[in-house]
Amino acid sequence: MDCPVQEIFYPNRSVNMEHIMNQSIEGFFYGLYMDSDLLRSLGFSPGLARMAVVHNYELDLHGFAKLVPKQGGEAWGMLIQLPESHLRAMYAFETTKHYKPERITVVCIESGQEVEATCYNVPVQPEFPLNKEYREKLVQAMKKLGFPQKATEYVCSLS
Repeated sequence: MDCPVQEIFYPNRSVNMEHIMNQSIEGFFYGLYMDSDLLRSLGFSPGLARMAVVHNYELDLHGFAKLVPKQGGEAWGMLIQLPESHLRAMYAFETTKHYKPERITVVCIESGQEVEATCYNVPVQPEFPLNKEYREKLVQAMKKLGFPQKATEYVCSLS
């Protein structure tokens, strides 16, 4: 694949941009995309998936699902490896195009290891009603994936 940037910065080197875009990266998912089966059904190729938590944020399901900063809060989700091109494509749909990537540090539940990940989030929106249907689907996905009871109870309590 030809790349004008390649010609400017690397005139004597062949750079395979397709290879770069298909390298796996860590994505943190706190909504329905945390379910690898759902991702596969949409044509994506999730790899290793690990339960994780991000501290000093909480889940907000008013309008679009999003993480909002909150001192002492925690938001549960899945850390999933997948090609960068797939991650970008997941947030190109009409229903997800408002989300923007940001880098966050999450903690893997199994190992306790801190991991830098890409997380797509939507800016805080004006007051919207709670998306109860989404909340129920998310609770079912979390139960399927084996999240701790305190995590699913928290999502159930959102109002």
